[in-house]
Amino acid sequence: MSRGRPIRAALIKGSVAEHGRIVDGADIDLCVITPVEPEPAWFEEIEQAGIPVEMYPVAEQDLQEERVLTSPDLPFAICRGIVLHDPDRMLITLRDLLLPRLCDPKYRLARAEACYRAALAALRNAREALERPDVERARGEMVMGIWNASAIPSAIACLAPTNRRSFVRLEQLATRWHRRDLVELAEEALGARSLTAELARELHGAVSRMNPRAGGAVAPLLREGQVRASAWPTLLAAVTGARGAAESAAREQVFTTLGFAHAEGMLERIRAAEELCNSLWSLAQR
Repeated sequence: MSRGRPIRAALIKGSVAEHGRIVDGADIDLCVITPVEPEPAWFEEIEQAGIPVEMYPVAEQDLQEERVLTSPDLPFAICRGIVLHDPDRMLITLRDLLLPRLCDPKYRLARAEACYRAALAALRNAREALERPDVERARGEMVMGIWNASAIPSAIACLAPTNRRSFVRLEQLATRWHRRDLVELAEEALGARSLTAELARELHGAVSRMNPRAGGAVAPLLREGQVRASAWPTLLAAVTGARGAAESAAREQVFTTLGFAHAEGMLERIRAAEELCNSLWSLAQR
């Protein structure tokens, strides 16, 4: 798995670490600690025994305690991940330092702020891309902005950010906080306010034709009745998936249904995402 690259330690993070197994539609997120700054080519997806493995290299120099604690994802990976390789006990030692401080209010706020600023920056980039116009670039930036916005509630609640189920998590936390308005803004940002179970199943079929693995990420949400939350992995698959002729019709079906086909609809999504960000950031500061 090292592929000839220097590795000091390694752990599994994400849903596999959380559940202790590979859930439907998931892959393995493998975080490797390198003694040098990782090269761009080291961020990759490989396949082992038919299972996709996402490689996330982190430089050893980035593991200072304070720096880790303000990262939205890394402290949870270290504290709650499955350690595979740690001959010098680097990860175990760092975990012992992080755990007592993981949910300190100042670090929750710092992680929420990191997500908030990343979300607004991406949404600003999306607006600029639409002005050029570069619709594909705008969609990519919008996905980054919406995902970072959806991670703010996890930061507030001292939870690891999640991807496929991020809007399920957002609704659960918003319900706990008696903030139904946050759910409505999230659904507006996704273009899912009018999404019915029938339409969601049609989009699932389109996504499955583009990428069966992506379809596998949507299917569990539909089985659970999470119709509007299923718009997120559906949109993500359409934006980040293959763009060949064979996928074109399926992608356009997703974009048209969710309001990402034209600039006017995309600007509405951006405005909702920005309002969601600002509302969540206000909540984080209380």
